[in-house]
Amino acid sequence: ILPSKETRKQEEGKKLRVVLTGGGTGGHAYPSLTIAKAIREKHPEAQILFVGSETGLEREESKRSNIDFLPLSVMGINPGHPARTLMALWKFLGGTLTCLRALREFKPVCVVGTGGYASAPASFSAILLRIPLILHELNLYPGIVTRLLSTRADALALSFEETASFLPSRAKCTTTGTPVRMEIASLADEGNMSRTQTEGRERLKILSGDRVLLVFGGSQGAKAINKALWSFLPRLEEHGGVKVIHITGGRDFDSRERIEATSRYGKMYMSLSYCERMEIAYASADVVLARAGAGTLAEILTAGLPSILVPYPYAKKDHQRKNAAKLARAGACVLVDQEKEGIDSAFSEALRLLDDEVTRQKISRAARALAKPSAAEKIISMLEEDYVA
Repeated sequence: ILPSKETRKQEEGKKLRVVLTGGGTGGHAYPSLTIAKAIREKHPEAQILFVGSETGLEREESKRSNIDFLPLSVMGINPGHPARTLMALWKFLGGTLTCLRALREFKPVCVVGTGGYASAPASFSAILLRIPLILHELNLYPGIVTRLLSTRADALALSFEETASFLPSRAKCTTTGTPVRMEIASLADEGNMSRTQTEGRERLKILSGDRVLLVFGGSQGAKAINKALWSFLPRLEEHGGVKVIHITGGRDFDSRERIEATSRYGKMYMSLSYCERMEIAYASADVVLARAGAGTLAEILTAGLPSILVPYPYAKKDHQRKNAAKLARAGACVLVDQEKEGIDSAFSEALRLLDDEVTRQKISRAARALAKPSAAEKIISMLEEDYVA
C-alpha cells in the first residue's frame, strides 16, 4: 500500500527533494532548469533531480549547472508513422519503469513537469506513486502530456490564461507565465536592462548609431530563417547603420553560406552557433526576428523587445502560430506567416521597424505589459504552499 500525501509529508519533514522533468527541445528543458536554479536560490539545501532525454540539450545543461541528471531513452510520437509510434510507446514503457525505481529511491516531495515527450515517464510515474505532480504548460494550446494528465495532476501552471479552455473544467489551473532564466528575468528592471545593454554593446563592438537586429530560430536554429537572412544581407548592408547578430544553431554554423556571409559582411554581420549569455544579446538588440516557441516569446516579452515572429509552419497543432497570434492581437509583435507571406517579407518588416522608433516603443510597451518575469517564483510558491509548508 503506497503512503498517502499526508504520510509522505510527515516522513519527509522539512527535506526538500524535487524532481524536475521536461525536454527533448530547449523550449521544454529551459523552464525546468530555470525552476531548479530558482529553488536552489531560495532553498540551498534542496536536493534536485532532473529527468530528461539522453540526447536532449537538458543533459549537457544539467551538467553545466551541477544538477543531478537521470537520462532516459525516449522519443516523440509521430501519428503519421506507425512504426515510430510503436517504438516511442515501447521507450515510454521502459522510461516509466526507470522512473518508478528512481522516484521510489529519491523520495521527492513533488515532481514538476514542463512538457515535451521527455517529461511523460516521470510525470506518469508520479501519478502511479501518488507523488504530488505540478505540470507546467508552455504553449497556448496544451501538449499531449498536459492533455492526458491534466485531471490527475495536483496543479497546472499555465503560460497563457486561455489554455484552460482547452482542458477539462476540473483541472486545477493557475496562470503563472513561462519561467525564464534569472539573467533574462532581470531585464524586466529598466536599470538592469540599461546596464546589460551597455555591457553588451561594448562586448559586441556595436557603434553608438547602429540599430541591432537579433536573428535566431530557437535552441536548434532554423534553416529557413538562416537562408533567408543570408540572401537578405545585401539589402541590409545597402541600407546602412544596421548590425546583425545571428544565432545560427549548430547545424548551419559550418555551412558555406554562413562562412561566405561572415567573410563578405563581417563589419555588419556577427554569427554565433549558440549564445550562452542571451541576456546580452537581448539587451543589445533593437528588434528581434525569431520563431515563436513559447520559451522564446517569454524571453522577448520579459526584455520588452519589439519582435518579428515567424512561427514554424510544421509545429504540432500549429502551436507556434497560436502563441504568436496571442501576442499580435495585443500589439506585442509583428506576425509573419512563412507559407503565405514568405520569410523575406519578415526581414522587410524588420527593416521597416528598425527605421520606426515610435512603433518600436509602442510594441515594446505592449510586450512588457504581457510579461510575467516572476513565473518561476510563482511555481515554487505553489510547490511550497501545498507540499512543503
